[in-house]
Amino acid sequence: MENGLPRVALNVSQLCKYWVLDQNLPEVLLKSVSELPLLVYGRSGLLQDNPKNPTKEGELWQNMAAPISSVYFDSANMDLYKERIKRSEGAQLFRVRRYGEKPKVTFISTNTRFPYNLDPKGDEQIFSVKERVALKERDMPKLVDTSDGLWSIEYATELVREASPDDNDEAIAEAAALLVEIRSIICNFKLRPCVRTKYNRAAFQSAKNNNLRLTIDRDITVIDETCNNASDGSWCLDERSIIPINAVVKVPYSVFEVKVSGGEDPLFIEELIESGAIAKANKFSKFLTGGAIHNATTVNMLPWWADDPLFAPLFKKPKRRSSTVVTKRSMSKRDNAEASPAVEQAPDDAFIAAEEGKGTSYEAQAKVKVGMRQRQRLKGKKEDSPTIAPRSPARVEPKSFFANERTFIQWVSAALLLMTVAELLFASAREIVSKSALVAGNFMMAVALVVIVYAIVLFYRRLYLMSNSKPYGYADTIGPSVFAVFIITGISLIIWWTNTNFDFPQPALTQQEQEGVCVKRHLGGDINLLQFEPSDLTIDERKGLLLVASLNEIIAIPDGLSTSKEDAKILYRSQNGENDFEAIEIIDEVVYAVSEASQINNRSDIVVFGAEAEGRLVPTSRYNTNTPLVEGMAYISSPNWFSQPRLVLAGLASDYSLRMNTYDFPLPLPGNSPVENPITLTSTGLNHNIFSRELGSRDSGLSSRQKVAAMQYFDGLLYLLFDNAMLIRAFDSDGNMIQETKLPVAVEGFEKQWERMELQRKDGDLILHLALDSPPQVWSLKLESVQGGAGWKLPPCAT
Repeated sequence: MENGLPRVALNVSQLCKYWVLDQNLPEVLLKSVSELPLLVYGRSGLLQDNPKNPTKEGELWQNMAAPISSVYFDSANMDLYKERIKRSEGAQLFRVRRYGEKPKVTFISTNTRFPYNLDPKGDEQIFSVKERVALKERDMPKLVDTSDGLWSIEYATELVREASPDDNDEAIAEAAALLVEIRSIICNFKLRPCVRTKYNRAAFQSAKNNNLRLTIDRDITVIDETCNNASDGSWCLDERSIIPINAVVKVPYSVFEVKVSGGEDPLFIEELIESGAIAKANKFSKFLTGGAIHNATTVNMLPWWADDPLFAPLFKKPKRRSSTVVTKRSMSKRDNAEASPAVEQAPDDAFIAAEEGKGTSYEAQAKVKVGMRQRQRLKGKKEDSPTIAPRSPARVEPKSFFANERTFIQWVSAALLLMTVAELLFASAREIVSKSALVAGNFMMAVALVVIVYAIVLFYRRLYLMSNSKPYGYADTIGPSVFAVFIITGISLIIWWTNTNFDFPQPALTQQEQEGVCVKRHLGGDINLLQFEPSDLTIDERKGLLLVASLNEIIAIPDGLSTSKEDAKILYRSQNGENDFEAIEIIDEVVYAVSEASQINNRSDIVVFGAEAEGRLVPTSRYNTNTPLVEGMAYISSPNWFSQPRLVLAGLASDYSLRMNTYDFPLPLPGNSPVENPITLTSTGLNHNIFSRELGSRDSGLSSRQKVAAMQYFDGLLYLLFDNAMLIRAFDSDGNMIQETKLPVAVEGFEKQWERMELQRKDGDLILHLALDSPPQVWSLKLESVQGGAGWKLPPCAT
């Protein structure tokens, strides 16, 4: 114990501070004196009897008030002030306190804040650690002077023992350790005297316990310690220092503090509040007041009472000397106001009275105006002017930080979901080479990136607000709205893309057969439909026949839109099944067929047929090609395409991508054994990417969308039938795609079994013959004429 005060104290108490005008002090003093006995600092340390005649104010203060002087330390950048006003966890207050007029011993103390809660009444439950050590006044210059660096524990012990000779060794060791720590803080943070506060304090406390403690601080003055230019080696201003007049500012109120430990506020406190004698001043601080007044250009935030009508002139002098005075009634009204009041102006004598903390005859003219008007006025301040701290900081609990993290994770989850949708769209775009899917995927990916950036900004913004106990700014009305617009736009894009690329099921041709328009051809006679697999078609214009190739046979049926039921005529049938025909073409009345039954692995042969009696076909020669898995063949004689006639074959490479090769025509003359010893042809490749563009994946085997099942050169255009993509494409000699037609559905479940197409003009009609592999069917469709493209489209019964 030092002078009746503990060196280290852990305070967990309910602290309330109130402002009191001078004219209301007698009422507050009488209530306090009648409640508790006096405790006077700087004398014997014992509790004093209550004055016999407390009605005389001067005698009352003379008997019970003691002068107190505190010098607060801070860095040149006011770092301690900035942390203290934000009420940060671990924020420290560092001061040197002196009791009495000419003390020989000073008390160096630190006050560290820790997290607090609010009780049901809204008062703060302060959790702070106060540590103090005594030091001789003459040793203070040594503490402040940092030129000799850190102190040793032995040197600190010597100073502490001199200041507290009655303490035991354990207490001195603890105090010395604290003094070494304080010296380290002063050296590391370059602390120097910043603000001095002087006031007279009257304290009231019971001799039996400290459950209730009342103090009244009167004549509070804050002095700028940074104007100390003395060359006499003094560590702070003394009573003889000459300083500018604006370095001394008197606080317009007295401060009434009530500390309650484990109990309720006494009833007389509520009576004083109701009468208007006192007004709540939660978290009022003399250090923050002096620090802000004398360092206005350094601090970036003023305490909340900087906007109070009596404090406002102290923080910023108005151009016109005007102020106001607060009455009892106005103070009671301001008790529950969240914003500092704006008041009407009063003449110069009111301004002077306000600075001196006295009432005037203009009290009745004061009107408190709070709320939105005050907020609007604050918004109009310049950006470089200090902001004003909130009166009631936000209550931030540990779970609030976890809630912020959960919100961040939820935003990230939403972004990951959008990225998943975008990747699915990208996969679809790669599969079907769809530009619309690519656009939709890029949009969704961009939205995902925006959401992630937004989540990061929002997380750190709210973290900053919570760390600084900001009471507002957490709500975000713009972000969710913009995000909702993005989501709506993205969903709209997906709906649009799905509807424009969805393969709507078509009625089967068998359900829409129409005479003279959509005709299903009769395949009767000596044909086993379980073995027959139509693979290609060609027209014999001279005989009016439609030749149909299958695995090991070639048959003929009438061309055009014939509905004849006569049996199909068999032109060729292999006896040993060694051909596997995939394509057929008639050139100069000679039949050419492509066989996959080559002697060379994965190569295709060209078989040339001659005619016998009754029109039957017989193989006359055979040629090996270097084109693998051929299923399409076309003969092109136009000089717009090639300088000489050529035979074009379409097949699949080993990676199942489209391969197209051309061969000189006519073919070379056969040797002595044309069928048994086929000639190997040389080819010239075509740029197959031109014909397979935007068809997507090619790594799905024989189900590749780039697989060509049939080809035909007709009216200057090269037609390719992509069976797995269910498309017919028409190209001109420059490689431009003139038309793309979606194939009809012949039988549900066999949409990708179209193996051949053949266009024919007959009797003024344009007819499209189509061969279905499974089940074996041949259809003849009368096309409709249109402008543009290839000049035709499918009839309604085929769309």
